[in-house]
Amino acid sequence: MPADQHRKALFYGKQLVPISTESEAILKGSDPSQLENGDVLKCFKLLGFSHKDSIPRHHHLDGVDVVLPATGKANLKAFAALVTQMIDTNSVGIAKMIQQKNGQPKLVGLMPYISKGVPILYNIHLPLREDLRDF
Repeated sequence: MPADQHRKALFYGKQLVPISTESEAILKGSDPSQLENGDVLKCFKLLGFSHKDSIPRHHHLDGVDVVLPATGKANLKAFAALVTQMIDTNSVGIAKMIQQKNGQPKLVGLMPYISKGVPILYNIHLPLREDLRDF
């Protein structure tokens, strides 16, 4: 059989069910545009904004990473405007992050801060419902 006619399939019980690359991307938590040869690529996508009080400090899970703008004067100006506006409106960003190729998507909060005149976003991993425990 020629290689262009090969299809990926997954088991459903004992039966093999063919799956398209678009469906596979959705099952992996990504959109089809983030696929390269069937692999999910790295991703950092801003999904929206929320009030900073909607993410209590006890929901901060892992360590904290710092997000900086890409190099370039225009990028720094746009990033500074975003961070300043987020501080002024008491907002945080909610983003989806895939740290490595074929990695699991994570939900993160982006907390704005200005340190010594340099705008930064603290990247905080957010819990999903099953991650929260009542003790």
